[in-house]
Amino acid sequence: METQAIAEAAARRNSNIRLQTGCPTGKVGTMSGLERNSPAPFTCLRNAPAGRMRHPAHQSLARHRHDAPFAAVVISGRYVEAGDTGRHEVGPGEVIVHRAYENHLDRFAECGAEVLVLPLPHGWNAPVLGAIDDIDEIVRLAERSPAMAAEKLKAEFVAKPAVNQDWPALLAAALRTGPDLCLRDWAEGHGLHHGSLSRGFRQEFSVSPARFRLISRMHRALQLIDRSTDSLANIACDAGFSDQAHLTRTVRSETGMTPMQLMARSGETTGLLAG
Repeated sequence: METQAIAEAAARRNSNIRLQTGCPTGKVGTMSGLERNSPAPFTCLRNAPAGRMRHPAHQSLARHRHDAPFAAVVISGRYVEAGDTGRHEVGPGEVIVHRAYENHLDRFAECGAEVLVLPLPHGWNAPVLGAIDDIDEIVRLAERSPAMAAEKLKAEFVAKPAVNQDWPALLAAALRTGPDLCLRDWAEGHGLHHGSLSRGFRQEFSVSPARFRLISRMHRALQLIDRSTDSLANIACDAGFSDQAHLTRTVRSETGMTPMQLMARSGETTGLLAG
């Protein structure tokens, strides 16, 4: 049974790459002259370059991390992103919001995609997946002022639920909301062998479920560091880490900074915003 489930997940992934709905023929917008080819190789990009990015048909970007928050606004085409916030299939007018230090991979459809990369301010709070009505206005505004475009995006953003959630995507969602989730119990509850669960999940997200859970705990801790005045020991406990030392090792490995450094930077940013 688990072998069949793995095969079905792989088939769905390939279907997502092709995106059965096809590619829209009408390119949204009249703007030109700002297109930029995607960097190559694209295996690690610490800060997404702002502006319009054109991705060719069937391009696959390996799992990589962005240190700064940004929004990806789809101008045309379609693609699938699988990362720390789950798996998202997006098309024209749809938006994926990325927090700082997020990891993800991207698989583009047969028509490729054009995406507006819009930097977001630290602490910008919005759902992960959404849509906007007027792409052209956001693109035109981003040419003059990315900050104003981000404010317009925030005002026009309408949250959307995730769709086409097969078991790897459901497991990702469960790991994000349940830091103490037992993988073996989850596998048995869904008719999967524990080993097959790990292999199938890795095919979709390029990391094991255990690693995905660890990164989810880290993001939970980063949110608490940003918003809480609690001690690091309590933050580590609330985020699902065994102790403060484990939290510190994970945060340093993923961000290059210690929790104390991030906490100090968060305080500086809050002061600037308040001023």
